[in-house]
Amino acid sequence: MINKFVASAITAATLVVGAPLASAAFTQDDVVDSWGLNTPGGGLTEDIGHLNLGGGIATVTQEVDSMSFEPFVGARFTEFGNIFTITFTPESDPGQGDSGPQGILNSYQLELRFSGLTGSVTSFNSGTGALGYEFDAGVGTIGLYEASTPNLLASFQMTDPSGGGLNNFFGAAQSTDGTSTIFGLVLDSVPNLFLFDDGTSMDPLILQSLVYGLVITTNTISAPFINAGACSFDAAATCFQGNVTSEGTFDLLVETVPEPLPITLLGLGMLMLSLVRSRKA
Repeated sequence: MINKFVASAITAATLVVGAPLASAAFTQDDVVDSWGLNTPGGGLTEDIGHLNLGGGIATVTQEVDSMSFEPFVGARFTEFGNIFTITFTPESDPGQGDSGPQGILNSYQLELRFSGLTGSVTSFNSGTGALGYEFDAGVGTIGLYEASTPNLLASFQMTDPSGGGLNNFFGAAQSTDGTSTIFGLVLDSVPNLFLFDDGTSMDPLILQSLVYGLVITTNTISAPFINAGACSFDAAATCFQGNVTSEGTFDLLVETVPEPLPITLLGLGMLMLSLVRSRKA
């Protein structure tokens, strides 16, 4: 879900079609435009632009000031939850701008499950309740499962920059209340789960830590944040707890690797310059 909701920030992550990447760490060129999902028992789904996520819910526990009961910069939070995907949008435009009729993933329902995600507040406006947050990289678990089963298809590790915001932490239930973006490095997967449009497996790139899942969601407070007492992660701190629902998209990114040739030429040039200077000396 991806937020905090962050609901996911993946924990939680409707993705606004065509929205730009949330970080300068990646570019549109890193988005895999058309890819395939080869699920065990579910068959092959090809020409995927992005997966459509929905039905997600996350439980967020947010640290607040013990006197004002408001979040503050540096306040910690934890999150766990899930979000489902049963449809995909076929590739139609470069980058993340795919739109059009949705297809069914061979009647094969998938589920993103996240647990133990943590992070902290980066900004808070006590007048409007607007809150910004970031997730802690490398903390918690994110898994892609065959829905309603223990069958893990792929695991992800949260990476920077992942985070988002809430329009109003104290907003009423059923209000559209923010977005979150999660970058997840693919740690492993069942063989040949992710494929390029030519049928080539992404497994070699996964082994090189070059493949990421990008989850972007819009989040809605479904159960307003209320006083939960002491924080589970710090008995001396005060926490509020709430539930956030979310929907969005899942894209694949393949990190661009610099071509070795320019680096090699630079090295040779420096070597030649060194030799020339040595001869002059």
